[in-house]
Amino acid sequence: MWQRYASVGVVVVALGLSGCCWQVRSSFLFDRFRYGGDERALKERAGVALSMNSLDYAISLYRKSLKHQPNDDEAYMGIATARFHDGNLKWAIQNARAAVKAGGPNAPFAASTAIYLQTHRGDFAGARDTALLLAQWAESAGQRLIALDSYLLASNLSSAYLGDWEAAERYARSAEKLLQPGDLEAAKRVKACLYDLERRRSGKKFGDG
Repeated sequence: MWQRYASVGVVVVALGLSGCCWQVRSSFLFDRFRYGGDERALKERAGVALSMNSLDYAISLYRKSLKHQPNDDEAYMGIATARFHDGNLKWAIQNARAAVKAGGPNAPFAASTAIYLQTHRGDFAGARDTALLLAQWAESAGQRLIALDSYLLASNLSSAYLGDWEAAERYARSAEKLLQPGDLEAAKRVKACLYDLERRRSGKKFGDG
């Protein structure tokens, strides 16, 4: 008999703990008086909602935070992540690109996300535009090597998928101009990019003499 009461007690305790956990999470999400309505509090609540897979609610909170701070790369990236999880890749790409345009530390990750989704969808022109957007951000932010690699990516997309030889060479030369003495590995990447461009432009297959 005591075993039955003991097992019932375990269930009751477990339910009580679950209730406490839900009370903490739900109060964090919905108690606007306790957690305020400034952009930081809104983004914190949105992050919790996103982790709980409450995607629509997370998006609404991120949008509210953007009303306080319109150029917030973190909020745009949060929306992009939510849109990726709900399968709306078009809006995931648009918000990831918005995060790049907003600038800030999330720009490289946002650009990588957008480029991955765009190439997955076969939108190589769009992926090139995103790579150039990242290159512009990187140059303005003093991130020289990120800019260099972004130009190389734009060049490779132009030559390998778009057949735009003129643009491919222009972007490769833009990367080359960013080289500094001691950039041995970066110089190798630029050289390889130009080599691949010439191979593609000449119609030779890789491995031919």
